Amino acid sequence: MPGEPFSDSVVAPNLDAFRKANFSMDRCTSNYPLCSPYRGILMTGPWPFQNQHDARSTPAQRQCDMKLPMLRALFLSVVLAPYFASPGCIAAQAHQSSSAAMTSNIPSTALIQPVALAKLLSSPEAKPLILQIGSHVLYAEAHIPGSEYVGAAGTDAGLDALRQRVKDLKKDTPLVIYCGCCPWGRCPNIRPAYQELHSLGFTQVKVLYLAQDFGADWVEKGYPVGRGR
Repeated sequence: MPGEPFSDSVVAPNLDAFRKANFSMDRCTSNYPLCSPYRGILMTGPWPFQNQHDARSTPAQRQCDMKLPMLRALFLSVVLAPYFASPGCIAAQAHQSSSAAMTSNIPSTALIQPVALAKLLSSPEAKPLILQIGSHVLYAEAHIPGSEYVGAAGTDAGLDALRQRVKDLKKDTPLVIYCGCCPWGRCPNIRPAYQELHSLGFTQVKVLYLAQDFGADWVEKGYPVGRGR
């Protein structure tokens, strides 16, 4: 809501600036309620179908799109430009770059590709314990059948929930963890979860490699999907 602080635990100087300026998005809608398209609309202005998240297009939308570049340029130059150069914004960008580098430190031998996991799930072989360590909203929207929601491992509460879930398991239990909230290099949950399981002594941990996000790399590929909480 306009004027309200964002969060003491999240660094988001641009969103804080919107609130301080009483910038209201009460007429902003999305027909694809997942985090990546929402971010795309907020930061770039295009509608979801322009990024191929929704193939539907109407003449009214196309007419509106003709005005977006000018409006976006005006908005960026007048409203956001001062904040992009602010110390808080620079710190947030540095943190994001650092997170991306850390996520890439997961060894390639610990990765499992979507096609390989889908094939394993359809085989008669014993299945690994699959844990979703990202957003509960995304889990409810779509998840791997049989997977369990644990909690966002990028938070202390999520990591604690992960510890509690695996505390009684044998260290050689086959595990697969996945998130898919964001492009691989930006995910805040994958590396903390992998590192935590590794430090607890688990020896058969695989990380599902989702290059773009769960929607693009799993759902849209036609792999099995469960829905609901």
